[in-house]
Amino acid sequence: MLTATGRAEGERLLAEQLDRLSLRGAVAASYQQFLVMNPELLSICTDWQVHLVGQEEVLNDHLDTARDAVVLARLAELHEHVVPLLEQLAAGLQRFEGYSSRLRYAHERIGIGQTEWLTGPRIDSYHTVWFELHEDFLATLGRRRSDERVDYDSAEDGSAELEE
Repeated sequence: MLTATGRAEGERLLAEQLDRLSLRGAVAASYQQFLVMNPELLSICTDWQVHLVGQEEVLNDHLDTARDAVVLARLAELHEHVVPLLEQLAAGLQRFEGYSSRLRYAHERIGIGQTEWLTGPRIDSYHTVWFELHEDFLATLGRRRSDERVDYDSAEDGSAELEE
């Protein structure tokens, strides 16, 4: 487990790297675009795991294949938005390189019916990788989840917003 001192030192080194490479603005812009997409990924995961029966949320038994197909189509659309963002980010900060390939791998597994790759907690599932990416953004920018807010205006002229 990382100590508070270790976390602070890691964040200091990340901040130093951003400033040395003059990438703070680019990473912050990528993070804003990520924040626009984050609620949709969380909604996709929730909709995959549970659904409403009357007023009650119940575990999704996945018998409604049409409903599941809609959820997976939403994931595919999100995936098409996040991969280019990560590739652009990785062009400046190589350590972000692995996220797009890991998300691609999970997405491919989901596409061939191995749907545990969407939210499975013990594998490099889409949700697991997304969570790690989110944590990396926070550490890189020296932010906390409690400080998060989406600035839709600065998220690249709203282009990161998903079309409904």
